[in-house]
Amino acid sequence: MITKKDKEKIFGKAIPQLIHDIRNPLNIVIGFSSILQIDETINDEIRSYIQNILYSSFKIEELLSNIDNYFLDEDNPSIEKLSFQQEWNRFLKLHTTDINDKEIRIISQIDENLEADFVKEKVSYLLNNLFSFSLKGMKRTTNNEIRIKIRKEEKNVVFYYTDSTSPVFIEGDYFTFQEIENCKRGLYPLFIEKIVNDANGNIKYLFGKRWNDLTESLFSKKTDHGFIFSIPLFSD
Repeated sequence: MITKKDKEKIFGKAIPQLIHDIRNPLNIVIGFSSILQIDETINDEIRSYIQNILYSSFKIEELLSNIDNYFLDEDNPSIEKLSFQQEWNRFLKLHTTDINDKEIRIISQIDENLEADFVKEKVSYLLNNLFSFSLKGMKRTTNNEIRIKIRKEEKNVVFYYTDSTSPVFIEGDYFTFQEIENCKRGLYPLFIEKIVNDANGNIKYLFGKRWNDLTESLFSKKTDHGFIFSIPLFSD
């Protein structure tokens, strides 16, 4: 009889092939939806349906990329010097639709000319997963807010990220896998931790007094919870 542990081992080994098998038909959906979206013979109602299909397809692709990255161990990643302000601006541009649909107020404070050695794609994954974690907890379409502060602290770049959603209550400084499953906010904390660890950084998720004691001087408004993580400014 195949045990649960055996199934987990089999599933783990099968993940690259599963991603490949899912991505092939998904690329067809994305490709044809992209073509149909610009077809001038289609009325606005049908076009809106196609846009929803395309949006959902990109969300699936985003999840597949996160899983890919989670199981990827790169010996020589392509590291380059990045401007965090430029990466944040690029991120906001790509997520304009979600921000407008949820009427999210974005408040960012990023040190001017702040740069660090990083894998460019990983910055995108990092910001996407933080944002997706927030979206998953936003039950309303008004009074939503995201605040992010990125600054240099000694030889590290430190991120402070918070939003207007309800805190997730955990026992330690960061999520266990069981807590990630229980909170029903997606696997995003798992993906975030992997990216930060790959960059030789450290990460915490705090709420309540512990969060406010560390951040009361950083934000103009009291917040309830958030992520704090740091990565070295430059690789060795």
